[in-house]
Amino acid sequence: MKLRKGVLRKLVALTTVATFTLGAFGPAASAQENESAKILEDLSAQHLQELREYTEENNFDVVIHDFELTMDEGKLEDYNFDPLAIEAKLDNQLEEMKENFKNIEKEQSISPMAVDEYTASVWSGVPGIGHAYINQDFEADVSSGKIHDVNLLGRSYDTGIQVGSWKHNRSWADISSSDRYLDVRMKGTLHYGIKGTPLSGSLSATFLDKFRASGSRLVSR
Repeated sequence: MKLRKGVLRKLVALTTVATFTLGAFGPAASAQENESAKILEDLSAQHLQELREYTEENNFDVVIHDFELTMDEGKLEDYNFDPLAIEAKLDNQLEEMKENFKNIEKEQSISPMAVDEYTASVWSGVPGIGHAYINQDFEADVSSGKIHDVNLLGRSYDTGIQVGSWKHNRSWADISSSDRYLDVRMKGTLHYGIKGTPLSGSLSATFLDKFRASGSRLVSR
């Protein structure tokens, strides 16, 4: 990530001073905390812009809505107050995420019922939280290569080995005008820690799984 030079170093310095002066110099520490919050907001905006531009330029099956960084001040000492190390980890995390979006994996689960049950399932792509999928169960009535009806079952949810969490916002399904294609979208927020730093990320995104009718069932496309 192309951070402004010294931004993260200033953030760590301000947070460290505020941590040790809060109470003794309340107003001064409060001003430093406000400046720290502004720096985190700027870093979040830069992270968001780069992710959005990257996913849009490459036409990936994910839409990035928002991103927010937060810092656990109590963990700063665990990283020796080293802003360069924290910045390197943050840069690496962003590059890993971009690389993962190139190879987003999808899984599909089908039952042998008359009205088939399916699961739209897309790997979240976020490094450091494990091999996690965002899923949405649904029913689809398919025959003669046409999709007649789709019914979403409950909310989207996460599965897999992970240390983060997924908060559902909404899911929806779109059938094409030809009745041959189906898009299932899952919108929500991923919350996760950024390994090797006192930072946490909240990524608001919509993940897409795509299907097509094949005879009397759906297959991935």
